[in-house]
Amino acid sequence: MQKKRRICLLVFLLTLGLVTACSKGGKKSSKDETNTNEVSSEELTTTEEPSDRIIVTLGDSYAAGEGIEPFYGQLSKDLAETDDYFGKFSGMFSAYETSPDSEKVQNEDWLAHRSQYAWSGMLTLPGVEGNMAENRGTHWYFKAVSGAVTHNIIGYDVDEKGNKNYDKYIDHILDEEKDCKQLKEANRNGEKNTVNLEPQIKVFDELAAEGKKADYVIISIGGNDVGFGAVVAQVMVGSWYFDTGNLEEMVDNAKKLVGEGGVVREDLKRTYREVAEAAGPQATLIVVGYPELYDRYGKGTFVAKDEAWIVDDAVLIFNKEIESIVKECRAEGINIEYVSVVEPFGTIDAEGNIIDPQHQAYSDDEYIQSITIGAKDEDLQSNDVFSSYSMHPNLSGALAYAVCVQKKIDELEAAKGRLGDGLDPKYKAAYLAVLEHNKEAIEAYSRQFKDGSASQSTASDGNTSKPVALQDICGDGTPELIFVTADTHSSIDTHGQTDAEGVSGNSDMQGSAGLSGTEGSSAVLHIFTYKDGGAVEIYSCDVDSAVEGTGSDKTDGAPGYLLFSTKFTRELYLFCGSTDPLGKASYKKLSLEDDKLVAKPVISYETIEEKSEDTGDINDSEDKGESGESGEKEGSDKSEQPGEIGKKKDKVTTNYKYKDSDISKKEYEKVEKKLLFAAKDIVLSDDEYSEYMTKGDSFDPSGNVSMTYDEAVRKLK
Repeated sequence: MQKKRRICLLVFLLTLGLVTACSKGGKKSSKDETNTNEVSSEELTTTEEPSDRIIVTLGDSYAAGEGIEPFYGQLSKDLAETDDYFGKFSGMFSAYETSPDSEKVQNEDWLAHRSQYAWSGMLTLPGVEGNMAENRGTHWYFKAVSGAVTHNIIGYDVDEKGNKNYDKYIDHILDEEKDCKQLKEANRNGEKNTVNLEPQIKVFDELAAEGKKADYVIISIGGNDVGFGAVVAQVMVGSWYFDTGNLEEMVDNAKKLVGEGGVVREDLKRTYREVAEAAGPQATLIVVGYPELYDRYGKGTFVAKDEAWIVDDAVLIFNKEIESIVKECRAEGINIEYVSVVEPFGTIDAEGNIIDPQHQAYSDDEYIQSITIGAKDEDLQSNDVFSSYSMHPNLSGALAYAVCVQKKIDELEAAKGRLGDGLDPKYKAAYLAVLEHNKEAIEAYSRQFKDGSASQSTASDGNTSKPVALQDICGDGTPELIFVTADTHSSIDTHGQTDAEGVSGNSDMQGSAGLSGTEGSSAVLHIFTYKDGGAVEIYSCDVDSAVEGTGSDKTDGAPGYLLFSTKFTRELYLFCGSTDPLGKASYKKLSLEDDKLVAKPVISYETIEEKSEDTGDINDSEDKGESGESGEKEGSDKSEQPGEIGKKKDKVTTNYKYKDSDISKKEYEKVEKKLLFAAKDIVLSDDEYSEYMTKGDSFDPSGNVSMTYDEAVRKLK
């Protein structure tokens, strides 16, 4: 029985990879031509960020993005080459042509299962336009490989006498001799290839040849070294709910490997030292831990509750040991940090109580993919018994990883003086002049809320509107000034006319819808940037009419707006819509083009109610089959409202769109969920709609950066 179990285990190990804003709107133009849309200030002299800022990603399947399609080499064109981020982000990349198997098996990226949605590709750095995925090969060097162990990174093992062996190492789990280079074998429907991938550490030779040095080296490694793949396999094919003894034995062995004096502990320490030395003293090594794998409530088909707790507790212990190794290396003078990713996936508190929500495999909202029987289309072996995608983070999991690591990078950047408010006194003077110029219009907007005639604009206390924000929305380290005015009082003409003060608007959306139900005035959003010694308006729109016809005659259906930025891409999105069931709503991405922000539709919906004519007795109506059609039409969702006796039922149709294409309600909700999950800061919002949006779990911005007029003036002074 034990022999048979070991065979099952080996099969599983061979197939499971676990064994292991403005978009592109970064830098402002420095053209010399005269710009009349300015509030003058003295010429600003700034220190440019180095243009070759670099992140290197090393590690195993969790760093590579195993299980998150598309992989590099899977499609005929990399997604970074297209301007369709959230379409691809929501899984709509299927429209792109897939490379033939004969090409994929020859592609190192595909063999390594490096995902185009890997979490490290979502990271950003000040001074770099866009995220890392948009800068691969220039600012991002992605070398992680699914299935990697420590020896595959540094390229050697050490024998009992301390001698380096560059050829072979002993696998601690299978007691087999293996190459220090990483073997990759592919067999997709008869298309075969076998390669030995070079040690990942050689990326630093590549950088040196290009005259570059890394700022950050992100690494996730060790899970395969201690045999987490074997542990997962044991849960799947070993105990079957009856006996956890063998699982506990395997976990205890993993603990010994990484504990004091353990072989893997020394391997990890050696790897961190070697990578830090190769990267250079200017680089910060960021070691990333692992999430808990199983829902602790024991919801999995193949996972008993006791098994889930044994495995998840083992992950916590492993992370603790990794963190202790990092501290030891730091004490040696190595520039190294540790990042935990446990919290977003769900864990327990110090007393052992489950902290909800749980997002591990088999939970109601998985961030980790559960075990998949049978090979996926992109698995290296087309006849695998279990997919290598099993027990790896999905796209939501990758986003959760990116949030944790980006937070650490931001902390380190702030400590280096590269973050902060970015407000040079000359910036402050220019922005202060704009605010004072528009004081009456801003205060008029605020008074409407104070009078109780509309909802509070980003109010924190229910009595004070906060219509001003300072936020770097273009990703170049320079904040933009953002504020809302009442257009009947604003000195900025939304039709683009320059007033006597030399300040003008740039509206691509005009209208005169009432501000949240207040007759005669509407909310106008303005965004200014600092360029050529002055504050220049790069965007203006009437947020109430951004979606023409939004809302209804009912006051509870009045238009609302939400301006928010994303965690990873520094993109800026504007939501305008109605809380009324009958109405319109849209999300628009604000992109910088020719020194102006342009609003481009992402997703939208429109609900239409068709009134029915009087037809006599409802029982004699001929609309029984007409309005009761089954099925959902692509791009629409139909329902009927009860009508009075003697009348047909009113028909309500909702049309959903992604850009110009019709989509289903399910597809709309999928894109919306991913879009809002990526939200970082509420920049400005109508508070009524902000509260409405935050009712769902998907929208979880980390902060509200808006201010009152007086707070903004004090900050700028």
